[in-house]
Order: sequence, then C-alpha cells, then structure tokens
Amino acid sequence: TPSAIAERPAPLTQCPTYLTQTISPRTKNDRNEVIRLQVFLNSYLDSKLAVDGTYDKEDIVTVMQFQAMHGDEILKPYRLRVATGIVAQTTRSVVNRIQCAMTTQNTSDGQTIPTPATNN
Repeated sequence: TPSAIAERPAPLTQCPTYLTQTISPRTKNDRNEVIRLQVFLNSYLDSKLAVDGTYDKEDIVTVMQFQAMHGDEILKPYRLRVATGIVAQTTRSVVNRIQCAMTTQNTSDGQTIPTPATNN
C-alpha cells in the first residue's frame, strides 16, 4: 500500500570499504592501507600520528587505545580482555562504520555523529 511505502525508513548510507586488509605489528603491511588507518586515527582520536605508511610503535599504541574504547565490538567477540594492536576483522569493521559516519556526518535518523575529538 502507498502508506506502507511512505513509512519505510530511509536507506542507510552505503560507503565504500575504508580498510580492507589486516594490519599487524612486525609484518609487511600495505603502505596505503596504513596511511588510511593513520588518517582515520588522527581524525577520530585527534592523534598526531605521522602519516607515512609505516605501522610503528605510536600507531600500535593508538590502535590499542581505539580497540580498548570499542572493546565490546572489537575484543569481546574474540574473548580478548587486552587490545592487541592488530587491525583485523572486528577492528576494521568498527573503523569502517565510524569512517562512513564521519564522512556522511549523519545517521539514518539525521543526527550528527559526535567523535571523541570533538567531545573533548
């Protein structure tokens, strides 16, 4: 019926996948993937990471802070209690969701997405 169609919620914004590969300490990581991660962390956490494509100690510590902040989504599925610094499936998923929200700046109900950097 026409009224049922009018009552459907607006479709969720579709964003391209921001991070696609695992990033790990002490391994050869894709430089462009690391750059995207560094840009995201600098924006979302107001970090001052060098955007150089190298996954170094400062990046790892910042990722661990991010993982701890989102522990229920990132660590809990793996039954982990401590952040790892490995940007695997759950970390990528949370980064991708937040990056999409930051890019569009709106949720499906039209509210602006606050980020930790703007809430300080």
